[in-house]
Amino acid sequence: MYTVQHLQIAEYILKSQLADEPYYAKENKTLKIVIETLSNYWYGDFITFEREQITQYEITSGIRKEVYTYANSNFIKKIWDEYYSVENRLTYYTNPKYLTLLFHKLLEIISKINIQPDDSPIYPYLLNAKSLDGRLELPFINIGNEKVKVISLIEVPNQD
Repeated sequence: MYTVQHLQIAEYILKSQLADEPYYAKENKTLKIVIETLSNYWYGDFITFEREQITQYEITSGIRKEVYTYANSNFIKKIWDEYYSVENRLTYYTNPKYLTLLFHKLLEIISKINIQPDDSPIYPYLLNAKSLDGRLELPFINIGNEKVKVISLIEVPNQD
């Protein structure tokens, strides 16, 4: 069972490592993490990833787009510092033939990163949530402090 913060880490690592992967770019596909929550299987986005950064809209003195990078976010800094201390990074497993290895390694990595709920400035949501059976679509699911079961990785067409 994992917290949404662990899944934010997993997706951030996954998206940043696959950004330059030729197969996914050529096939116009991306990988999504499948979880079990609300008595259903879901996939979507745990972060909004743009140009190697995490973004989200926040209310300060109006609605403002916040950008989180290694330079301005302790959350991202902690992720990369821990990730680069791991010997076998994900880059060895990005071939789609090795999804089981990629899944195993990703879970191994996130379980080693000591993240607390307060470490992440990102809202605890599954964005663009879709049920695996295709019957339900929600703009987001609030996961909050709930721990969820991670089921699998799936390839889906890019929505860009």
